[in-house]
Amino acid sequence: MEYLQYLLIVVPGTIAGDLLLRYWRDRALETSREVEIPRVSRWRWLAIAKLLGVMLLVLLVGLQGRWVGLTTTIAIGGMVIILASLPRGTTLAARDRFRSQLIRWGSYWLILGLFLNRFKTAFTKIHRP
Repeated sequence: MEYLQYLLIVVPGTIAGDLLLRYWRDRALETSREVEIPRVSRWRWLAIAKLLGVMLLVLLVGLQGRWVGLTTTIAIGGMVIILASLPRGTTLAARDRFRSQLIRWGSYWLILGLFLNRFKTAFTKIHRP
């Protein structure tokens, strides 16, 4: 059972690698077709990146301060906002699809990790009784 934690590292890495491979293949198809595909604006991606940065700070401060319940609530609310602001559709450029899918998978794993954190304390070097 103690080796199960390594599976939680390998599976998200495998998913991210699969998304990256799919992105490279889709990008090669886009360049070979020479058809102009509409892209999502840089300002929208910049706003999403800033929201992700704020979420990172909230998670770092909240989990370090051991405010797990409040941090989980704020993180879920923030991730819902971020997921709602992501572009959708099948006519997206390969880069936009890749970013969107990567953020979605990352948010799912983050929320799963926050819920699993409630059942087991974080990994520490010092075991406290």
